Amino acid sequence: MARRSVFELSRALQFFSDAGFFSICYNSSTSLPLYYQYKANGGLLLHNFINEWFIANVAIKDNVSLVSSPVFCEGKTPRSSLSTATLQCYDELLSLNNGQLPIGVASNGTCVNKCDMKVFEMNRPNEYTECLVQYFVPQKSITDILHRMEIDHLMWWKKMSNSKDFTPVRTEGGNLSSHIVYSSCHGDTTVESIDISGPHVELANSPYIISSKISADVAVMVLLHDGYSETQINDKVLQKLKFHQRLAPYKLGMMINGEDTRDLTVVADYIKDELRKETILIQTNINSLDSNRLLKVGVPYAISITDSTLKDGKVHLHNMYASVKEEVHVTHIKERLVKYLKSA
Repeated sequence: MARRSVFELSRALQFFSDAGFFSICYNSSTSLPLYYQYKANGGLLLHNFINEWFIANVAIKDNVSLVSSPVFCEGKTPRSSLSTATLQCYDELLSLNNGQLPIGVASNGTCVNKCDMKVFEMNRPNEYTECLVQYFVPQKSITDILHRMEIDHLMWWKKMSNSKDFTPVRTEGGNLSSHIVYSSCHGDTTVESIDISGPHVELANSPYIISSKISADVAVMVLLHDGYSETQINDKVLQKLKFHQRLAPYKLGMMINGEDTRDLTVVADYIKDELRKETILIQTNINSLDSNRLLKVGVPYAISITDSTLKDGKVHLHNMYASVKEEVHVTHIKERLVKYLKSA
């Protein structure tokens, strides 16, 4: 497989930290990174990833239900997986589906490992955010459902990424399983595991279970790595991020460029109020069109409000990824952005 250009991993990790995605804790004796914890932008990226996972695996699927469970099992022991909660819902969900298979159940939340999770030389100590989908299926449907899951999930990963460097790896033998692997200049990382178990004779209809597991924390690191690029300009390195528009922590940067700051701020406040009705997060307090600053956190769009806006009611809408712009009336900004984000 063709690999993208090589970049220095330590420099990229430091950039992610400086851009507000996570903080790095170092080993005092070796100066090597020990683990990371989310900052504001990283928390937003994690949230957006889980939301897109929910849409792809629950909201647009038939007979798939979302369930939740307490983090602490039996009051004291933290859960190591979400699968116990999904099994407990099986009888009820089967009844709701008139006793017919297949049925699906999904869950996401914090789990605890016995050891640290490592990705790109970074550890996430003990805890991780699991996204789990399980299909309870009859034996005759295993091959067909597994095949469709492999195709659909691989296409989803490629859609959510920039490089498309995702491939399926199937393990034949005693227990049929499949993995989706992200390949980069820093090695291969498994982003999703699909496993089959059964028959579960202790359950009604003795179903087989096809499970898809994702660590959302691994996904965040992979999406940062995948969206990162750098360009050498003279003696400086220009670093930037590009995400799928719906994953980007902030969808819009807003800039005021003009002398009549007071009236322009009124226009900006109107636009912000309209966009917040659609839960579009905006990065504000930008006084000029600083594309480098916006691209450092992967903002896909920007609005430039100028003195001419007060005359004709129009602003410049910039696509930061494609380096193009268009004039849009302030009353149409919400409609235009919603259209672009939904069609992405």
